Amino acid sequence: MAYSLTSATSLKDLLSAIVTFATAQGWTIEYDDSAGLGGNGGQIAMSSGNCHVAIGEQSASDNPTAVTGDGGSFNDGRFYMALSTSITTSNKKFWGHPGSLVTTATDSDRIIVNDVWGSMTEVHFFGDEDYIICCVKSSSERWTTFSFGNLDVLGMGAPSCGYCYGSWLRYWDTVIYGGSTRRNCAISLGGWPIFDNYETSIGTNIAHILIPTDFLDSSYGFDATSRVVKYDSKVTGENISMWPLCTINSLGDAIEPSINYSGSATNAVDHLLFLRNQAVTGGVSLFSMPVNLHDDNLNLMSFAGNLPGIRLCRMIDAAPGDELTYGTDTYKMVPLKRKGTLANAGLNGGTYDNKANTYDLGYAIKKVV
Repeated sequence: MAYSLTSATSLKDLLSAIVTFATAQGWTIEYDDSAGLGGNGGQIAMSSGNCHVAIGEQSASDNPTAVTGDGGSFNDGRFYMALSTSITTSNKKFWGHPGSLVTTATDSDRIIVNDVWGSMTEVHFFGDEDYIICCVKSSSERWTTFSFGNLDVLGMGAPSCGYCYGSWLRYWDTVIYGGSTRRNCAISLGGWPIFDNYETSIGTNIAHILIPTDFLDSSYGFDATSRVVKYDSKVTGENISMWPLCTINSLGDAIEPSINYSGSATNAVDHLLFLRNQAVTGGVSLFSMPVNLHDDNLNLMSFAGNLPGIRLCRMIDAAPGDELTYGTDTYKMVPLKRKGTLANAGLNGGTYDNKANTYDLGYAIKKVV
């Protein structure tokens, strides 16, 4: 596994940095128009194993996008990702590749990654020939994380599913959410599922999964053909869906109401919300991010693999960028967006600070193997 720390002065510079890191890890660069000379904005595409991912801007004039909230006016920067069964190298656009769900620049099936505008003082790359994770310090306090590659099948002998995973948050938006005191930019405290499609109204999707031929057993009734599906949703003609990892929207104003709390949905990593870091040793629990494929017609679920190199964690006593070492493994911790408190979000008698807030929930990304 490799690790690289760099910086980016613009979104196109970030796209170029992705290509540089992917090339060094042995990925096939299908095309590189990160500079946007083709007139469609910055566009790149690369392949490794069953991951064929195209990444780019919506148009040459898409960025920056002006956004406004109680915290002020900002320029948001956005790019989009789409998985396909192969890449047409002459089609230097993130849409319209073979087997892709994304057929136009504004297709609601696209994955949106935002908060990548202006000077990005820290751009952390982690990965190898199988996957790439990128964590961007997108402001003095905010972070943006995205990833693509092949799922870790944990030695099962099955082929790896390709994936791409993005993150979207209205970090500027202070509109009250769901009629309560919670705000859209502090939605990890009420209404934001982790690893799920949160804001379907604008077509945000959290992940695409490429299911390779014969990955699912046709003798059980699964469709065994190669295809791309999107997370927690159904493609027309498909019955496959994928569960969210963890849903916070029923937890009220506290993230740890009770270890026996049953008001939330039952998801694979719900215990993330209830388990504090160890008070005596300072140990931090790291939660894998599994992908489970569920066929609604058959009522069967199949484990596809874990997102490689990344875990969910609680950053209770950790600052953004801190590192954690277990044996020979080192993990760098970054917030889901911005570390905050309940009081920062205007809850529990606090005063809302007009800033994004994802409490103490974060990612831990493996840096050294």
